[in-house]
Amino acid sequence: MSAGWDGAVKIYDIRDKAPVGSMRGPEISGDSLDIFEDLIVSGSYRNQEAMQIFSISQRKRVHTWEWNQSRDLDSGYCFSTRFTNDGNFIIAGGAGNNELKVFMNNSDTTATFKLQMEVKNLPCAITNVATNPNPDTKQIAFGLSNGMVYVLSYDVDANAEFEPYTGDIARVAKA
Repeated sequence: MSAGWDGAVKIYDIRDKAPVGSMRGPEISGDSLDIFEDLIVSGSYRNQEAMQIFSISQRKRVHTWEWNQSRDLDSGYCFSTRFTNDGNFIIAGGAGNNELKVFMNNSDTTATFKLQMEVKNLPCAITNVATNPNPDTKQIAFGLSNGMVYVLSYDVDANAEFEPYTGDIARVAKA
């Protein structure tokens, strides 16, 4: 898959010479597209409808949510987006207010995408977000446009209200 400033996610099959499908939606500027199972998450370089989830099998957008509920014009502008290894969280970083945000991925149940964590007012834009490839290690790394890289370890509080991703996006996508 690929996406760019044209507002389309294009899906490719390496056996074909052209895209096999496309979906309207994101305006990508950076590495802000990721896949987990049947889901594509995108973060757009805009301050409204910045975050979107698509179903690959249904070839359509199934959810959109706001980066910032206050609609702050300086907020949003996402450069990088990733699912965690288990698909339970979506990590995104961007420009404007130079923020890193972690949202709950409950796209197959309530789709509230509650904000779980944020790092605000960094010295410059977040251009890259990554997760540790070891599924047993819960770590997030993010890089800033000034060359600084940070690594955070995280855990889920057993007492917190949490809706894990259950993998039932097909039911939601059909609705």
